[in-house]
Amino acid sequence: MLYRKTCTSLLLWILLIAAPTAAMAQKAAKDTTVYNLVSVMPSYPGGTAALTKYIHEHIKYPKKARKEGLSGKVVCRFVITDEGKVDQVTVAKGVRADLDKEAVRVIRSLSGWTAGQRKGVPVNVRLSWQVRFILPPKGKATAPIQTDTEVEKEKEDPSKPVAE
Repeated sequence: MLYRKTCTSLLLWILLIAAPTAAMAQKAAKDTTVYNLVSVMPSYPGGTAALTKYIHEHIKYPKKARKEGLSGKVVCRFVITDEGKVDQVTVAKGVRADLDKEAVRVIRSLSGWTAGQRKGVPVNVRLSWQVRFILPPKGKATAPIQTDTEVEKEKEDPSKPVAE
């Protein structure tokens, strides 16, 4: 009889301790969903201008592509994690393997993002970014930097051609 009471009491204590712990574990389970649109989108320190500048300063134009006069834009898709890190970098639209590889390398090197938020909680968010490979005009050391905002303005003015 004493044995039965002891076992019952022990089982009751285990249930009292384990039940809240299991509930907390379920609550604390990390949301691994990747969202495309959230109430607060991820942001890069300094905004779009700083992001464009970073890419421009860190891109290494592949020698073979430069020699062949190859230019174009590589569209990369990537996830900014709930911790503000770049993950799952892929090429959505490529130019050629060497340019694609360089674009992925630079996107992977981005750090310091502020995570996107959904209902006030940091979440994983998928983004896209165009990495433009523009050869400088003959006799100039670097190509002009062009932000997406400038491209939109040029599209609005039909008399001005859009530079790639």
